Amino acid sequence: MTLLDGLIIGGLSVGILFGILFLLCFISFIRIGRNIKKISRKQPKNKKKRLRWKRRISLLSKQKKRRFIQAILCFLLLVGGISGGAYSRYYQSNHLGEEDKEIISQTYFILDEVEQELNNIEKGADVEKTQVKLKEMLGILVSYASRIPSSSLNSANQQQLRNYYVKTRELGSNLYNQTSIQLKESDRLKNFMTDITALKTQQKEIFDSFNIKTKK
Repeated sequence: MTLLDGLIIGGLSVGILFGILFLLCFISFIRIGRNIKKISRKQPKNKKKRLRWKRRISLLSKQKKRRFIQAILCFLLLVGGISGGAYSRYYQSNHLGEEDKEIISQTYFILDEVEQELNNIEKGADVEKTQVKLKEMLGILVSYASRIPSSSLNSANQQQLRNYYVKTRELGSNLYNQTSIQLKESDRLKNFMTDITALKTQQKEIFDSFNIKTKK
């Protein structure tokens, strides 16, 4: 359970608890008010009884006032608890969790490295040696992109990450399965570079959606 999960559960629990207390205090407030009205109609004529009558009304009035204050406090805590839980849920649904942060961060840097290695091949680097490095990086890339976005995100954010993960995984798998001869083909390399550029555009959209600042 994450800290935000705890805040959501805690906020809703507090809201429910004080919601029940608010109802109890409000019901008690109503009942005391009815008792005061009922007793007020029966003013005794006897002086001693009238004195006790006044004291009882005064006592009930104080109890009524106390219940009113308690009801207001419980209501405010009810609103505070529910609002806190709701805000925590809203924050959670629009911010990346630790696992998704790691995936975005790692794929961001790995794609940069893959792009650099493809540029090296295009410039005449040894394909066989470069391919060894590529396969190692692509294996890690596919592993990261095989994960599922956190279910705590809202549906739009989940879909955005899911699309990115799928396309990243497809690129990684396709590039991993290329032979050294295929990697020497200029058109094939350009196609992969185009795919990487498209993924980087998706990355930027994700960074903008989640207000992530990047540093190279």
